[in-house]
Parts: sequence; C-alpha cells; structure tokens
Amino acid sequence: MLYTVDGKHITYLSMREIEKLLPMSRFTRIHKSYIVSIEKIKSIDGNNVILSPSIELPIGISFKDSFIQLINSRTLRSGRKVQ
Repeated sequence: MLYTVDGKHITYLSMREIEKLLPMSRFTRIHKSYIVSIEKIKSIDGNNVILSPSIELPIGISFKDSFIQLINSRTLRSGRKVQ
C-alpha cells in the first residue's frame, strides 16, 4: 500500500522494487515495511519517525544506522563547543 497526499494506492511491487524506483535523495527506507519522504519527517522520537501528529512509524534496527547517518548529514550544526 502506498500512502500519498492524494490517498492510498494499492501496488503489487515489492519494497525493493519501490526503493529502486524512488529518488533516494528524497526518500529513505526506515523499516522493512516503510519508505518515507525525507521532506515529510517532522521529528524523531527515540526509535520512531514522526510524520504528523497521527502518523508515527518505527525505525527498524537494520535501517537505524544508515537513517541516523542520513539525518546527521542533513542537520545544521553550530560551530560552538558545548560545555
């Protein structure tokens, strides 16, 4: 099932096939069952990605390291040292 701003769409593609079709500069796999738009991520709470107040998805253990690296590479950081 694909969820978009226009609604739900049924597909018979595998997650791997969908992953290959989507631009990975805009989408990331966070779980064996979930690929999300990076632009739609509102926050990260522990092992969950928050997309909206009503949509919270788990981060799979095998995807966590690469997801955290992606988020860190896109996060603005201050040059100040924390004391």
